[in-house]
Amino acid sequence: MNVAKHPIGMKSRVRHIKDLLNLRTRDVRIVGIYGMGGVGKTTLAKAVYNEICVAFEGSSFLSNFKESSEKPNGLVRLQEQLLNDILKTNLKIGNVDRGINIIEERVRGKKVLVIFDDVDDCEKLHKLVEKQWFGQGSRIIVTTRDEQLLTQLEVHKKYKVEELNDWESLRLFSYHAFGMALPIDDYQELSSSAVNYAEGLPLALVVLGSFLKGRSIDEWKSKLEKLQSTPHDRIQKILRISFNSLDNSTKDLFLDVACFFVGMDKEYAIKILDGCNFFPAIGIPILIQRSLVTIDYQRKLKMHNLIRDMGREIVCEESPKYPGKRSRLWFHKDVLNVLDNRAGSETVEGLILNLPELEDVHLKTKVFTNMKNLRLLQINSVHVTGSYEHLSKELKWLCWNECPLEFLPPSFHLENLVILDMQNSNVKQVWKKKKIFNKLKVLNLSNSIYLTKSPDFSQVPQLEILILEGCTSLVKVHKSTGYLKRLVLLNLQRCENLRNLPINISNLESLETLLLSQCFNLEKLPEQLGSLTALTMLKVENTTIKLLPSSFSLLTNLETLSLLGCECLIESPEFLPTSRLKMLILAGCTSLVEVHKSIGLLKRLVFLDLAQCKKLMNLPSNISNVEHLETLSLHGCECLIESPVFLQTSRLKMLILAGCTSLVEVHKSIGFLKRLVFLDLGGCKKLVNVPSNISNLERLETLLLPDCLEEAYIIRERSTKMTELKILHRNRVAIMQQQSSSSPLTNPATYSLSRCRGAFSSWISPISSNCISVLPFISELCSMTWIKELDLSGCNLCEDDFPIEFGCLSSLHKLVLSRNNFRNLPNCISCLPSLYKLYLNECTYLQSISVHSGVKYLSANGCTLLEKVLILANESLNNCYKPVGSWKSRRIGCLLMGRCNNLSPAFRESVLQMMCKLAEVGFSICLPGSEIPNWISHQTIGSLISFRVPSFWSAGKMAKLLVWVVYAGNEEAPTDFNRNDRIHLSFCNKTRSPGATFGWTRNAKFFDSGEDHIVVQALIFPDIKKKKSGDEIEVNVLLSGRNKCGIQVKKCGIHLVDEPNVIDEDESVEYTSDFDISTDDEV
Repeated sequence: MNVAKHPIGMKSRVRHIKDLLNLRTRDVRIVGIYGMGGVGKTTLAKAVYNEICVAFEGSSFLSNFKESSEKPNGLVRLQEQLLNDILKTNLKIGNVDRGINIIEERVRGKKVLVIFDDVDDCEKLHKLVEKQWFGQGSRIIVTTRDEQLLTQLEVHKKYKVEELNDWESLRLFSYHAFGMALPIDDYQELSSSAVNYAEGLPLALVVLGSFLKGRSIDEWKSKLEKLQSTPHDRIQKILRISFNSLDNSTKDLFLDVACFFVGMDKEYAIKILDGCNFFPAIGIPILIQRSLVTIDYQRKLKMHNLIRDMGREIVCEESPKYPGKRSRLWFHKDVLNVLDNRAGSETVEGLILNLPELEDVHLKTKVFTNMKNLRLLQINSVHVTGSYEHLSKELKWLCWNECPLEFLPPSFHLENLVILDMQNSNVKQVWKKKKIFNKLKVLNLSNSIYLTKSPDFSQVPQLEILILEGCTSLVKVHKSTGYLKRLVLLNLQRCENLRNLPINISNLESLETLLLSQCFNLEKLPEQLGSLTALTMLKVENTTIKLLPSSFSLLTNLETLSLLGCECLIESPEFLPTSRLKMLILAGCTSLVEVHKSIGLLKRLVFLDLAQCKKLMNLPSNISNVEHLETLSLHGCECLIESPVFLQTSRLKMLILAGCTSLVEVHKSIGFLKRLVFLDLGGCKKLVNVPSNISNLERLETLLLPDCLEEAYIIRERSTKMTELKILHRNRVAIMQQQSSSSPLTNPATYSLSRCRGAFSSWISPISSNCISVLPFISELCSMTWIKELDLSGCNLCEDDFPIEFGCLSSLHKLVLSRNNFRNLPNCISCLPSLYKLYLNECTYLQSISVHSGVKYLSANGCTLLEKVLILANESLNNCYKPVGSWKSRRIGCLLMGRCNNLSPAFRESVLQMMCKLAEVGFSICLPGSEIPNWISHQTIGSLISFRVPSFWSAGKMAKLLVWVVYAGNEEAPTDFNRNDRIHLSFCNKTRSPGATFGWTRNAKFFDSGEDHIVVQALIFPDIKKKKSGDEIEVNVLLSGRNKCGIQVKKCGIHLVDEPNVIDEDESVEYTSDFDISTDDEV
């Protein structure tokens, strides 16, 4: 059968289907292929048919089953085709029933292959096929858009055809547009736009590529621009088939999602759609089964852009010329047109106004007068004045983020409201008098910083979700909250001034989730907390709570308890044997001395985090009774002397003991943890040995060891049992060759050989006095093409120690060669095809670096003789006293030149100017200096600076800032290239919200040397509410170091990146877009 002219990506998919068919077995097997329209189901089925049909006595491919079966006598014609294809005859069948009998009689016992393409009805399919009709080894393939149909057919296996990846998409498009695998010159960017539009859908890629073939650049631009508002007819026709098969209620649900709810939390959207009587509990699964909607890992609704555009086009067709007569309005230009002209009608059911411009929008309530059936309304940041009785009484969802009102007007008819979402609003009191909200299920007032008390809920009987997170002025929760019998979630996180909860909160019999984290002034919980029998999650993180109420143990349905960062907590809670707790987080409870022995009763506990419990000396002996425990973290428990006993915790997969500085011994029972995958002993300074039976950990993949073991303990590379070990890492640990024939580690992805002092060519084992030559190991290493990360720091290496075969490590992407003796980088390094992170810190003899353009992150801190760096993508040259003589950059992400004291002023200026022109959000610079360049328009002495919002920021452009800081270091602070410092910025709109601040924090690297340095950071301007052109913005800058040394800000400056260029162009700077900013620490 003819498959496709360019079957891109088909081989792997065919191979997968053949695996599912399992042609070696003699049973009759049915496999279903499903996916969205145009994704390539038929093409894949044809390719499979061509490959395997010769292995059968007879075969038939029935294409377009849905279309064919709907024609007069369509099923009869399909029955005839099936028989004639298999039997090679020309049979005529009078009716469907006779056809069933003939198929059963004539095909019985034959080994056949039958493919039914585009099936939409099980009953029709059963007129042509039943498993018992066919002989042993027969295979049936069904393609469909509806996954549920495959479930009804009871297929053996299902295969979802996914969209093509970016590379496959570009190739398929290019073959149809240019007749070659890649775009021709001058069309690369336009091709990228076309491919992005298609989002991996083969139908769209083929149609667009064929349409654009041979056309001029102007024609390409015009077509691609038109596609943004008018989808392609042929593509839409194919996609609309799935929509047409839905019932009316599900069609409405689909259109709501396509127009309003893509990217919205699934459960939130279901609440809205349920309030509209669209039955989303069944409707959403139907859309998922028919590949019209997907749910991502964050539980958000997702939809292919072309599917979304199809839905929106259906709405536009309701009234092509008059948007006010359409059922749904989402495009801001259409919305403003309708509102400005009061052109709305009773047809309008949903309207959202999210303007890209950063400006105030003022509307009169009368513009909504004619929209009597409006049920969905989103007007974020919009000012609405007038009598609110003009708004629809049918509203089910009102989303009004940054609402300027201090309270909801009494004339606002919200009796039918299901969800009220007023985040970041100015409300001080939601409603002044008791209001009847018989249908309200969700109230979200998060970050309403002026709200001082919660509303009276005595007339809100259906409320299920109440979110008051970030209401920093909230002092009191109204006692009527305790009467909300249906309340499932109560979120009071970050209510910093909240001191207590109503006593009757314990009456919330349906409450499942209670979130109280960062209520810094909350000192205790209600004594009758244990009455919340439905509670499954309780988070009381970063509060001043000392004890949990005595009734806590009655919360037997609790599954998650987090007391993270409760530094005043002195006792852990007591548990009952009936507890269902699965996750217990006590990390950062620095006053906690012991864990209650009842923890051993938690038979269902899976996750236990006791990290940074600095006073904890031991765990109860019965901790080993927690038989379902999979993760145990004791990271930073500095007083812990001995590890727990692991007798019955056989399911443990992750054990973290890093930073247990008093730990002397790991219990030998660790060898019984057959499922352990991750073991971290890093920073256990007093640990001198580990049990020998650690080699029994057959599934261990990652083992992190402390510095203190040094050469006294050696992990042998060729352990007979630790065959899964992939990462073995810690300073002063050598991976040894064992002089035996035992099987090697099969797939180690990361090796660390750091600080192997003395001659690199020989390592001395304390177990054996024999010297083991490393040269055979290097040769063996060169053949380990699966290695992804390699650490050879501090091994006294020179250029000649690397054989040319080292360049054959095809998977190596991170290489650490810091603190070695190179003068020039070995040539084989530039041959590593996958290398993109290279660390050469403190290679004090290094004079030049030359690497291929694939290297995106290069760190050369402390290379004091470095003169030349070529093709550098992410550079840090701290402590390099010689100026860089030859320097070439593609796109800089981080340039750190701390203590590069011999840099000339001209060079320093050119670097700063070049970096500003290539500014990417997140990039940073650090270099010596005490002056901010005079072309930085806003600068001042000290840490406080202000500027006016420019007019071009109100035009919808992404607003970027360059923040300049001159700081004075600390002479007593040691140089530490691995430090994780922070730069904090707080912003305040002095013109509009003088009392409100918004913060921004980023990791940075500062170098304390007692001399001034300059730091430059790029960031997106935060979303300060109500900002507009001319507003005064105040910025406060703070630098903080990990070592707690003071970092004084001497000067600071602000550069508005999107303002007209103030720097002369430098044509010598290369500029590409392939750089990804790395967040790796220096090594």
